[in-house]
Amino acid sequence: MVKINEAEKRLRILHLEDSPRDAELIRELLVDAGFSPLIDWASNELEFTAFLRSNAYELILADYQLPGFEAPAALRLAKSLCPGIPFICVSGAIGEGKAVELLKLGATDYIPKDRLDKLPLAMKRALDEVAERSTRRAADEALRNERNLIANIMQTSPVGITTVDSMGSITFANAKAIAILGLSKDQIDQTTYNSPVWNISDIDGGPFPDDRLPFTRVMSTGKAVTDVQHAIQWPDGKRILLSINGAPMMDVNGQVAGMVASIEDITERKKTEELIQRSLKEKTVMLQEIHHRVKNNMQVITSLLNLQSHEITDANIRALFEESKNRIYSMALIHEKLYRAEDLARISFNEYLHSLVSGIVDTYKRRDIIYAVDNDPITLDVNVGIPCGLIANELVSNCLKYAFPEGRKGMITLGINKDTQGNNVLTVADNGVGFPDTVDFRNTTTLGLKLVNVLSGQIHGVIELSRVEGTTFRITFPGSKGNE
Repeated sequence: MVKINEAEKRLRILHLEDSPRDAELIRELLVDAGFSPLIDWASNELEFTAFLRSNAYELILADYQLPGFEAPAALRLAKSLCPGIPFICVSGAIGEGKAVELLKLGATDYIPKDRLDKLPLAMKRALDEVAERSTRRAADEALRNERNLIANIMQTSPVGITTVDSMGSITFANAKAIAILGLSKDQIDQTTYNSPVWNISDIDGGPFPDDRLPFTRVMSTGKAVTDVQHAIQWPDGKRILLSINGAPMMDVNGQVAGMVASIEDITERKKTEELIQRSLKEKTVMLQEIHHRVKNNMQVITSLLNLQSHEITDANIRALFEESKNRIYSMALIHEKLYRAEDLARISFNEYLHSLVSGIVDTYKRRDIIYAVDNDPITLDVNVGIPCGLIANELVSNCLKYAFPEGRKGMITLGINKDTQGNNVLTVADNGVGFPDTVDFRNTTTLGLKLVNVLSGQIHGVIELSRVEGTTFRITFPGSKGNE
């Protein structure tokens, strides 16, 4: 019994046979073999032609000799109308010569009618051959399509692509590579990768050793290289800056047989980068100068307040002058830190708070008060940093003025930290006598706490006051990309 699959069982067969008895005999034979064929029976040329024109068949069975119509003619007609369909001649004895000639014309097989038991196997073999040819054709078509796609990508790529053999000869260059390299295709085909014609140099104009070339590195290490930058010079003297990525090409034995490289002309990009760097440097110098001048102007204001305060005998008025000087100092200190910082838009608050508290303690001459800065590594945008500095100044000043009366010793803790929601929390705490229960810090007549409330609103902060073990103010305000 011939093994046949479900698709082969329901074969569509065209049978050319002028003997109804023989046609029925063959149909029964195929059914017994496991086929469930759909057979159209043609007894002459006219019917055979009509069936071929109107239906699609998977197999043709044909008697050799019919009145006025023989198998060779039927085969030629089938090849013309339905090429590729297996054609098996099932006939009485026709002689070896005719059988050979029929096979030469393209018949799939010849089965004598006295050996019909061979027909199912012949049909199976013919169908397998068709399936194999179909699979092979599909694979060949897929391969052609893939090659065409790769060729199209290579030729239309906006990046230059080249291949180089193990001797350094350029074996392929796409249109973009030819344009970048500045030579004609014929010239490139006759040029090695490290030829003197390229006048290779470093980006800065210095020498570029062979051992730094992408080809040399890929061939010696068998590993890919990325963004290797150097310059070449066109025959007309124009200098082109290149960025090259290279990867090894392997032979069938796994040995490095060459390199495939992508080449990008970065001449304009480098010019743009230089302009940006120059402009950035100029703006950096300008911002530093601005911060420096603002700081100096604030120092002038502070000096003027100092001079004026020397003429004041009223202690209360003199204290107001000192508080104003501290507020100016807190702002001037921001500009001082920014002037010396690498990032001119944001300030690291840890160092700033240390300097700020130290200056305030000196102003109030309270070196007996210990202070500690507990700070996450947070940087703040200057537009947030200045209000935060003023808030810290007011709250620390209040601690020094009211929390430790009559020389009482104590400790002040302050800092900015992140909470679990990613917000920033500015905390100023002391272990002094505590904030009076009778005072509403949100509705107060003192300028300092008014400033704290106003400035907290500017940074969208929420103020909390705790009177446990002294006084603790917490201002929670949003974190952001500029404040982190």
